[in-house]
Amino acid sequence: MTAVLEPMKVVVALKELNLILKKMTTTDVRITEISAHLSNEVPRLGSEQAHMDKMKELTQSNLDLAERYLALKRALDKTNLATSVTITGKTYTVTDLLNLRRKLGTPIIATFQSMNDEDARRRVGHATSSRVQGDAPITVVRYYDDDKRYEAIAEWQEFLGHIDGKLEVVNAVTDLIIE
Repeated sequence: MTAVLEPMKVVVALKELNLILKKMTTTDVRITEISAHLSNEVPRLGSEQAHMDKMKELTQSNLDLAERYLALKRALDKTNLATSVTITGKTYTVTDLLNLRRKLGTPIIATFQSMNDEDARRRVGHATSSRVQGDAPITVVRYYDDDKRYEAIAEWQEFLGHIDGKLEVVNAVTDLIIE
């Protein structure tokens, strides 16, 4: 059975996903409380049948919530793939921006941070101490432009910082694609 979704904004769907997870956790606690009792105890719900009925009801509730979660998530995924956003003159899908923000931003910045001469400078110290007298001094040779490196790091940090604000606006005005 697929959950039926009503028209809503993306921001509403995102909030509902979190609410569903909280409701499922709360229901799990309730299930734990009533799933068993000792033979010398009076059933909390009055009878064993009442416990079994309530267990069935709560279990079905969580299964229905899981179906709704999946339907919302599918609709969000479709919407994120279909929605384009322009940042700093370049157009991305929302999915692209989420991937850049969540997974790729840090490795991209690390790529530019990896361009450094620290390892070479450390080796200069060792090479200098074993250098034969009269040889030319050992220097570090860089294969990158340090100014461009810093510029790229700053640009990526600024770009990643713009993503959250841009997506906040987009999520508030974009209708969920429901099929």
